[in-house]
Amino acid sequence: MFGVQHPEITFTKHVNTTDNFAANIGTTNVTDKQKDLSLGAESRDEQTVPKDLSLGPKSKDEQTVPKVVGTNPISDKLKLVKVINTKGVTSPDLSSIDVLNIQDSVKIVVADNANSCIKCYNYDDGTLHCVCKTSGKPRCLTKLGNGNHVAVTIPTHRQIIFVEVDSIITTTKSIHTGKSYSWITQLLDSSLAVSVWASDPGYVDILDLNGHVIRSISDLPPEPRYLTSLGESLLVMSYKYTCKAFTRVTLSPSSRHIDWVKSRDSMMLKDARGITCDGHGFIYVTDFDRHSVVQISADGDVIRDIMTQQDGLVNPRAVCFVRDCLYLTQENGEIKIFTWT
Repeated sequence: MFGVQHPEITFTKHVNTTDNFAANIGTTNVTDKQKDLSLGAESRDEQTVPKDLSLGPKSKDEQTVPKVVGTNPISDKLKLVKVINTKGVTSPDLSSIDVLNIQDSVKIVVADNANSCIKCYNYDDGTLHCVCKTSGKPRCLTKLGNGNHVAVTIPTHRQIIFVEVDSIITTTKSIHTGKSYSWITQLLDSSLAVSVWASDPGYVDILDLNGHVIRSISDLPPEPRYLTSLGESLLVMSYKYTCKAFTRVTLSPSSRHIDWVKSRDSMMLKDARGITCDGHGFIYVTDFDRHSVVQISADGDVIRDIMTQQDGLVNPRAVCFVRDCLYLTQENGEIKIFTWT
């Protein structure tokens, strides 16, 4: 049985107009392959946005991201195709990143923890599309379903907000929870997995879209922080200094099974800051201290450093894989975009 605590929940609804962040408008540096690798628009059928926020029977990547024919993630390399510089008068802290398709264009959404806001950048030219100030410092965001809705954690305020990204960012719902949730990701059944940062032993709550706790995944390594989903499994990166660990948990409607637990040392990791999966089932973890991205199999085995400082990485942080492109943020405020070669 799982120990379930139901937080007090209240809802608010309001619209955030775009603040004047002219000083932080991004600039972009593009490689020679930009035009060939531009994500472009989807077909009219693919542009249909479901009214609900459910994922349906497939993962987000399987539904919206066509695989590149002939790609071999085990042997192919990732090549830098674009750099967006988000640094302006104030230094950003881009703690989380995701990618949306909105009105025939690709938008990159980031949580700026330092400046207490959510920012959206245009993929094509790297300019700032819109900004939404938040009540506190946003830690993590995740795309909901295949549309333009995003859930954002604000642990300092024990809050999760739901926003819609269009010409502006609109807050559609705000949930006040009883816990300081840090990381968030959506599972195949449309529920939300959220990490309880300081828990020891570690545990992760599974929430419905109204913020009610469905169940808790307990007996994890201390201080679970970074999360992502891989099929029916949840990947959890714990952060406690004396017990940094990486865990894969397979979830079913009524139970959970811990598939494996790997130590930080066995996975070549010094300071993991972000985790994501691609459409082929491989896992990618950013290592802040080693200036690298580590590629890991679904069984938890390290394959290789797929990118290092020699590829231009400097203190990588948040990361996501969309449409066979890897997007990551760096400590210096840059967003870098890579694709297979």
